[in-house]
Amino acid sequence: MQGAGIYLEKQHWQLCAIHAVNNLLQRPHFNKQRFDEIVSALSGRRRLISPHCSPIGLGNYDVNVIIQALDQIGYVVQWYDNRRGRKQLENHLHNACIVGVLVNIPTTSCCGFYSSRHWFTIRPIPQNSTALVTASNWFVLDSRRPEPTQLGHMEQALNFLEDLITEGSHIFLVFTASVTGNNSTGL
Repeated sequence: MQGAGIYLEKQHWQLCAIHAVNNLLQRPHFNKQRFDEIVSALSGRRRLISPHCSPIGLGNYDVNVIIQALDQIGYVVQWYDNRRGRKQLENHLHNACIVGVLVNIPTTSCCGFYSSRHWFTIRPIPQNSTALVTASNWFVLDSRRPEPTQLGHMEQALNFLEDLITEGSHIFLVFTASVTGNNSTGL
């Protein structure tokens, strides 16, 4: 789905990790088959049940699958250690190599009896081709929402991320491969 030139995939089954990655990339790059191939590689082909996805094959992929998928196409994923504080997060969001943030939030469904987690993306969308990240508008690209939600500039994105962290969310910063020397670990 596209609205105002912003790519947004809609929720299907428990495939929010795929939707979040494609929304981050702003194109339909990955699908269930490709994520399942990554799960097989991570789990060993002979393993019937994998710790990296739902046992019934509906998705619910973990961060290891996302890290491998993005690594295959030249991106670096880094878990953000929320004990580092707002200033550290702000420094990372000001990095010219930042692509966006993947967020994993706790959710409850089925009348409150089943808890799970949901993936979505927060990313800057430049106002023009020469705009810096700091001058870009940040958007929430959530497959459960009907359209992209504009947060505003960097300050509003930081406030939104701080609220998510307070509510128990995990955030993962995604950078282009030009952030060399870093791997997919905490900052």
